[in-house]
Amino acid sequence: MSFDWWNYGGITRDVMLVSVPQSYIKDHFIQLDKVQSNLIRAKVTLSEAKPGINVQVAIPELGIRQNMTTDANGIAQATIKTKNCNVGHRMLQSCMM
Repeated sequence: MSFDWWNYGGITRDVMLVSVPQSYIKDHFIQLDKVQSNLIRAKVTLSEAKPGINVQVAIPELGIRQNMTTDANGIAQATIKTKNCNVGHRMLQSCMM
């Protein structure tokens, strides 16, 4: 076989190593409720199944600060009540008033 390039193998480009603590936020999810537009659903998943860890979700534009505690699976969930935000893409402008 003949190629116009040769793959030398190994690392051939810049690499960035990231150091994280043993327990960190692996995933998060924040969404308006599908039925009630005055409810916000929040879920935070830690990298480890550690119960009893305090997590805070903050949405400064809405003046929301919600404290949650992880369960045995390392997941913290909350339903946050706010103003009716049923305005499509203008959600933040309407809810801030």
